[in-house]
Order: sequence, then structure tokens, then C-alpha cells
Amino acid sequence: MNKAISSSILQDESILLETKPDFARNLIAVPVGLFIILFALLLLNSSGGTCTINGVEKTGDECANVLHVIGYIMIIIGILAQVPQWLYPLVTEYVITSKRVIIKSGFIGADVRSIYYHQMRSVFVNVGLVDKIFGTGTVGIDTGDSSMQSQSTLYTNLKSIKLPYEVSNTVH
Repeated sequence: MNKAISSSILQDESILLETKPDFARNLIAVPVGLFIILFALLLLNSSGGTCTINGVEKTGDECANVLHVIGYIMIIIGILAQVPQWLYPLVTEYVITSKRVIIKSGFIGADVRSIYYHQMRSVFVNVGLVDKIFGTGTVGIDTGDSSMQSQSTLYTNLKSIKLPYEVSNTVH
């Protein structure tokens, strides 16, 4: 257990469950990133022909240069799109105690959020297609908080966790 969480546990509070987001579930970002990178490599290998850029006909080399720039940008995007998916399970931890749900996140510092049971309006489970494959899901907690701009309810989500229905039952 993270030091930031263990130091916040009260004396009369017992830990019921500790869990982290499933790392394997977040590997789904790899094929998406690889698809972007492979498409970019196709752009990098293109050459020849002519094209029109801003209404001006360009030679094959000028067109290839533009495609190369787009390809390099897509490679960077393909790599950067994967970073948050890989870091999230490493820096996030969920602890369910006899009084509250504690969520620790943050890469540089520890951001710790506590939701006491009396603050919870409802708890729900969402299992999507990818979650079904990996045996994971998201447990959403409604505390009644809402966004000022859209008047929509804000949920606290315990994402990509194994046995989401059991976790939901523990929180109830």
C-alpha cells in the first residue's frame, strides 16, 4: 500500500479491499498506437507523383516532404497516445475501507481522494466489450456533485479493475 494512503487510515478504520487498475486491460492502447505508427510509416515511404497544396501544383519531392512531416507527427502522436494508458495502472491505487473509498493517483506527487459512504448516492458497474475480454470493469460512484457548465452529474470512477461486481458490493 502506498505511504500516502497508509498514513491516512484512521485507527478505527479497517481495510476491506486494496486493488489497482489492471495493467493488461490498458494494453489495448498498443494496437491503436501501432496502427497510427504503421499508417505514418506508409506516409513516410510514399514518393513520386504530383499534388496540389493550397491550390499550387507541387512536384513529387515536395509532396513527399509534406507527407513525411505528417508521418513523423503521427508517429509522435502514436507513441504519446500510449503513455497515459501505460502509466495509469502504475500510479493509481484504490483502497476500500470500513468507512470510505480512497483513490490515490499522481505520477510525481500523491493525490489522494476520499469518498465516505454517507456521501455516496449510488454505485454502478460498467463493463464494456474490452472489459469483458479482460475480465475488468469500471465501478462508478455518484456523490451528487455536478458540473457548473453542463449541469451533468460527475462520477468518481474506479477504472479497469478486476471483479468489478464484487468491488461494487463491497462499497455498498
